[in-house]
Amino acid sequence: MLDRRAHLMDSLATAIRTGADVKAVQAKIRAFNQTNNPEITITAKSIERSLRGPGAVQLAGVVLNSRLSARVREAVGH
Repeated sequence: MLDRRAHLMDSLATAIRTGADVKAVQAKIRAFNQTNNPEITITAKSIERSLRGPGAVQLAGVVLNSRLSARVREAVGH
């Protein structure tokens, strides 16, 4: 169950970042949430936390590790 939840969260993040079919992933999340596991329901808040993530920094739509972002920004002239 937790692997499926993580996969759905990752799929949604990828769809949002790449412009893929977000609605299809959202439908899968709704189906997942209808299972009998309310402890691991995917909520708007959990999606927001996942998208922000610890150490997530974006440059031109690319998610960078916060420890590497300074080096990458320097390399590309930002």
